[in-house]
Amino acid sequence: MEDTIFGRKTLKAAPKIFKSNRPQLKNIRKERSDKKYDIKFKLSINDKKLLKLKALEHQLSLTAYCSQIVKKDLILNRDYDNYVYDNDGIFVHASLERDYFEMLKTIAAEWNLSYRKAVHRIIKEYLNHEFNGITIEYYNDTR
Repeated sequence: MEDTIFGRKTLKAAPKIFKSNRPQLKNIRKERSDKKYDIKFKLSINDKKLLKLKALEHQLSLTAYCSQIVKKDLILNRDYDNYVYDNDGIFVHASLERDYFEMLKTIAAEWNLSYRKAVHRIIKEYLNHEFNGITIEYYNDTR
């Protein structure tokens, strides 16, 4: 240490701590307790039109109406027919809360299907039951 003009002693600078030497804390976000799981599945254009008409009757969006159908059918736990999944269709959404999503996981595992195909089967069964296999063309002609 050296003396300065004013009689103070100069100190050597302490070595800087580099960021790489410090442990980094990760920002972990908490998961919302009311988180919804969005499931996209494909339907034919005609099936989507039928669902949209029913959703408008109930004053709901298409997603909210599909979610309501899936929730009700998951609680009923009834038998479903096999339906071919429409790979060429249009995407439709359903949003499920955690409890319903767990029920869907169980059913999808029992049926050995993906979540999309399980929801597709539930919606197709609803459409078949609701419209008794009637197509959108027949529905429009009778109006």
